[in-house]
Amino acid sequence: MPSRGRIVSPLAALCVTASTVAQTIVIQRSAPDEDRWNYPFNASVGFRTSASTFAAPPGDPAFDDRDAQFLIGWDTSAEVTPGLAPTRYEILSATVTVTTISGGVFVFDPTTDDWRTHLDPADPMFIADADAGRPIELFGVGFRNGFDAQTWTEFSPFQQAPFGNWQGTRNAFATDNEGRSGRDISRHVEQGFTPTPFAVGQASGVAQGASVPFDTPWTFALDVADADVLAYLRESLRSGRLRLMVTSMHPAPTMGQGAQNWPDYYTRENKFAIPLGFAATLDLTVRIGSGADLNGDGVVNGGDITVILNQFGGPGDADLNGDGVVNGSDITVVLNSFGA
Repeated sequence: MPSRGRIVSPLAALCVTASTVAQTIVIQRSAPDEDRWNYPFNASVGFRTSASTFAAPPGDPAFDDRDAQFLIGWDTSAEVTPGLAPTRYEILSATVTVTTISGGVFVFDPTTDDWRTHLDPADPMFIADADAGRPIELFGVGFRNGFDAQTWTEFSPFQQAPFGNWQGTRNAFATDNEGRSGRDISRHVEQGFTPTPFAVGQASGVAQGASVPFDTPWTFALDVADADVLAYLRESLRSGRLRLMVTSMHPAPTMGQGAQNWPDYYTRENKFAIPLGFAATLDLTVRIGSGADLNGDGVVNGGDITVILNQFGGPGDADLNGDGVVNGSDITVVLNSFGA
């Protein structure tokens, strides 16, 4: 990689700082800092020893389509300096694993399903699923009702609305961050769209369509090349709190009637989870650089200075030195990396 400290002008020579030198950090966590079965009827909140993911019955107006969700989170500020300009966090790779407790009750589907496959077969818009099973997918986490990644904990209330009004009211929800909007994808069938997951869970050694055995690890390799995923991860590192949501659309019998056909996962509170390596894990590699390629064209040049000038005097992604305002100091960072 070209040097981030290259000096190309007298002005730059006066302002070379450590912020222009790339630093690669590898985070490897064997358990989350918090996890939560995010489900309306979870009375034990952060104390549960397992979590599950499943869908509400098709067309049920009382519940989100992605009814039961599993939130996992890590605090990263001890390893990665928070509060920097988002573009300074160069995410090289991000992988998460979770482990399912349940065995022999659902089959492995490694691909995303179109929203129309979840409709009632009598619906004229219904299309048949091309493969067996339902995928386990990983998304970001959005918040509402005054909560954010800093204030929401695994013991926070599920919703602020009166009990019984569960659709679109959960305080923490799965988001695909489409267009950096932080949209809630929990009702995607009702709203008629197919969300793009950050990653689809892969079960090594299990054939597509085959029954999933007990204690199967699921690997999620996040698509860090996706602009929406990258923006979410950068903002998470900026805040020092990475929160992710595991979801699936496995059908669940009404009121627990019938046999289980959905996945259960170990939480960190399970006495076997940490000793046996069944708790959720995080492997994240990030490089802290100047972030000077603001327009993403692969080279630091005058186009990046134009981005700074367009944001000059206010906050924004062009605040490369993290002082809270876009100004001449950020132009200096670009000049120090010019041509890189």
